[in-house]
Amino acid sequence: MAPPKAPPDTPTRDEFAALDAARAKLDGDVSALRNSIDSNNSDIGSLKAEVGSLHSKFDELLNRLAHPVTTKTEPASTHTLASSTTGASTASSTFDAASTPPSPVTPKWNSAEAAFRGGMTPSSVSVGKNIRIQLPDAEESGRSFNIKPEELGFFHGVPEDTALFLSNIEAMRVSETDSGLDAFIATIRTNFRPPIAVIRQQARARRWLPDSEDVVHYTFVKAAMLKTGWENMGEDELVSEVIEGIDPSIAKLVQTPFRADPTLSALRSELRMQETYWRAEYGRPL
Repeated sequence: MAPPKAPPDTPTRDEFAALDAARAKLDGDVSALRNSIDSNNSDIGSLKAEVGSLHSKFDELLNRLAHPVTTKTEPASTHTLASSTTGASTASSTFDAASTPPSPVTPKWNSAEAAFRGGMTPSSVSVGKNIRIQLPDAEESGRSFNIKPEELGFFHGVPEDTALFLSNIEAMRVSETDSGLDAFIATIRTNFRPPIAVIRQQARARRWLPDSEDVVHYTFVKAAMLKTGWENMGEDELVSEVIEGIDPSIAKLVQTPFRADPTLSALRSELRMQETYWRAEYGRPL
């Protein structure tokens, strides 16, 4: 008779051996993990202590920021130092321990000294050199500024060049309000007044030079020349004449001349914006 067979779900001897080996390995791993944790306990403790110290310092810093400590300044104490000399005589000197040497005082800017070194101001200045203009007003008697030769230009006493020369000065007067400029312009016009026909011809012929000036400077110069040739010219006529001397690629975009009450101020604002796009589009930097 055959021996009874084991149920199919019963583990075999080999499987029992494998389970015992796995259990032994697991116990070894758990034991190694415990040993590792035990060996690192000291490091973990020191890390916790450092974190706690950082928290304490951070809380102290926040407390100082929330409640700043005001320090009371005490008056400087005076000490007496004794110094011995040869013989029996002695001398004492007193000094302030908290005293500091006075800070150097920055001298006030003097444009006259900057313009003319050594205090030598020329008695007469020919046109074309640096001209120093002093305000006659008593309230601003110390204010002056220098005009560079390239800004002023050259005038050789030719009446036909008077309008061109004064137009640059008129443009400067808009930004530099100075009664000295008014007197200078009046003197030039009195002594070198050209024929009115020449002034008007030059005013009409003046055009924008995009490679040497911006469009706003052109509008100031052109308007000054037009006002010299036609003293009673209105704003709308001035705007139209100024537009005539501008490059058509910009002039066609300007809308100020078509408005109800065109002004030179509105024209300059619009031209300034259009010039920026025009120079970028056509590659014409100033």
